[in-house]
Amino acid sequence: MELICQGVWGSYPRPMSAEFAAGLTERCRDPGCGSRDRKPDQDGRPLTYGGDTSCLEVRLPGDRRLILDAGTGLRKLDCYRSDEELHVLLTHLHVDHVAGLTLCPAVWQRKVRLVLHAMRQPHSSLWSLLNSLYRPPLWPVQLRTVLDRRDCNEFDADGRPVELDVLPDIVRVRALPVRHTDPTVAYRIDTDGASLVFAPDHEGNADADRFSQFAAGASLLIHDSQYLPEELPQKEGWGHSSYEQAISVASQAGVETLLLWHHDPSRTDRDLDELGRRAERFAREQTGGRLRVLVAYDGLQLRL
Repeated sequence: MELICQGVWGSYPRPMSAEFAAGLTERCRDPGCGSRDRKPDQDGRPLTYGGDTSCLEVRLPGDRRLILDAGTGLRKLDCYRSDEELHVLLTHLHVDHVAGLTLCPAVWQRKVRLVLHAMRQPHSSLWSLLNSLYRPPLWPVQLRTVLDRRDCNEFDADGRPVELDVLPDIVRVRALPVRHTDPTVAYRIDTDGASLVFAPDHEGNADADRFSQFAAGASLLIHDSQYLPEELPQKEGWGHSSYEQAISVASQAGVETLLLWHHDPSRTDRDLDELGRRAERFAREQTGGRLRVLVAYDGLQLRL
């Protein structure tokens, strides 16, 4: 199982004022605040973390793939077969996690067939919700022109892991509802002795025991780490975790490697470098070096 991080950023769970947006613009002029594709330097440290929102490509045996989340990183999808059927597992329907559906050339050029999977929403069907977002005047072309209603698969989850019928001959895929601001799941993928847990949006202190059981023994945990520990008192209930919470749940689950994900878009590259150093120190103190901690960046490739 090979992983390609196509987009690792989150977005703001609140409106931004004009003053706050102006401050972000100033910070983006800083050379340390990257929005380019991130490549490692000669010491293995990345040069910039990129700027696309949540999208993970999972390459599987038999030349098959899964896509986890359809954030703006989906635009970089390499479609090497025009007849490919791509299963896309959506953790939830916030715009930063589905915006790539409007940006990916392969989708609008009909080079691939997308099959979407998501937990059933209380408001309306997956098909109706996506088409209400992607239609004029919000988007010039209706999503229904490239997506069939039959390719929007919804599943019910009542707080326990649910098994999905997605490439069952290659992988085992399970979903678990997790605490966020709207209905959200984490996914676990097991294949060939390797296991991946993907939880990009998760308020980790709310259901840590249940989630740790779901992630137990995973090769890799990709987990929300949008906040610094000192920011949490002002952001309780906002649906995200700090790197300390991510490390604690990873340690409790006994996973091998933790990849910190869903970066706060106000962070510069230097901020994320410092966050990584703090996370490494905390992980050593909590686990005695048993847990490997990495900070995700656009373009990162991992093999499990």
